[in-house]
Amino acid sequence: MAALLGCLLCLRRRTYIIAFMALGLTFLLTQNRQNLPLFYYQAMIVFPLLALAIIFGLQFLSSLTVRKFSLPINARRVIPLVLIALSLALGARNLLAVLSGNLPTRVAPWVISSPTDYDEAAKWINAHTDADDLVISYWTLGWQLKCHTADVLTACAWAGRPAGDYFPTPPSHDRFRWDSGIGSAKYFVLTDLDQAWALAQGDALANVRDSGVDNWPLVYSCGTTRVLENPKWKKK
Repeated sequence: MAALLGCLLCLRRRTYIIAFMALGLTFLLTQNRQNLPLFYYQAMIVFPLLALAIIFGLQFLSSLTVRKFSLPINARRVIPLVLIALSLALGARNLLAVLSGNLPTRVAPWVISSPTDYDEAAKWINAHTDADDLVISYWTLGWQLKCHTADVLTACAWAGRPAGDYFPTPPSHDRFRWDSGIGSAKYFVLTDLDQAWALAQGDALANVRDSGVDNWPLVYSCGTTRVLENPKWKKK
């Protein structure tokens, strides 16, 4: 609300370009509304413009207040200081949470719970796989693996099933670098991000269940990360 008010107050001869850039860029960004109900990380690029709009808007309001109420000229310096002090006071409310790393955010469920757990799981998998083995793993862990990988969405697309917005229409097998079917994997890695997001996309969960992963034995776990082994897997 403060940013919008600042943009409106910038619709003046000297500062209109700030309002046009901020409002125009915001309009272009909101054409992709997929993430709006959750969080909108793309909007970070417009934050500096919105901050400028707020600053110039407050500057205009302070000057207008001085003229409207015939306040002493020194009040023009005091009003911005009061507004800055108010902003600092509001920020101080969250300071301890920021410094302790406990500031709640709406994106928290989509952030890995423990980088250390992911690192340890990756080390274990790398020690038990060869370069041409396949592991089904979410990419936040899969990028550390030294073997063939595919996430549950890629595996779903390989099976010819829609996988949300990533693969609404499954591509043909010649688009894949290797067999990405769950049945061809040596391990299936279940992470917190699979459960929070990936398995809810398209037919991903149904594909996992149809592949019989529920019956695969657990061979390793670290925190929220679990590694299941394919009992039918054979070295090619």
